[in-house]
Amino acid sequence: MISFIFASDANFSDAECYDDLSKNFEDINNIVLEDKNELEILLRLIGLSLPDPLIISGEFGNRYDMSGQVMQEISLDGFDDFYANWIELTGRENTMDEYGQLAFLIEKTEAWNKCLSRYILQEKS
Repeated sequence: MISFIFASDANFSDAECYDDLSKNFEDINNIVLEDKNELEILLRLIGLSLPDPLIISGEFGNRYDMSGQVMQEISLDGFDDFYANWIELTGRENTMDEYGQLAFLIEKTEAWNKCLSRYILQEKS
């Protein structure tokens, strides 16, 4: 399993320091996935594509700059269809944890899209 951290900030335009995410980003959301392929599926479902990674040191293996892309906003009513599609495409287990991590991410879409800096950080495995 790999943790992918969706980190965004309305003012922080030069994200070079990742040692203390809570100081450098106003919003962080951790998603635990099986592999990078699942990340690509998730991004496709929310209207994003995975750019080439920027290698960084420290606890993160890769940084993906998502600042130039806008996440598709999914309504509360549309979330169940999104989630069913996610489970079907990935074969992941339908659990409350799975549902919760994706619901939390989708809930933050509007705020994410308003931020100047938007990154996905991949923890080293």
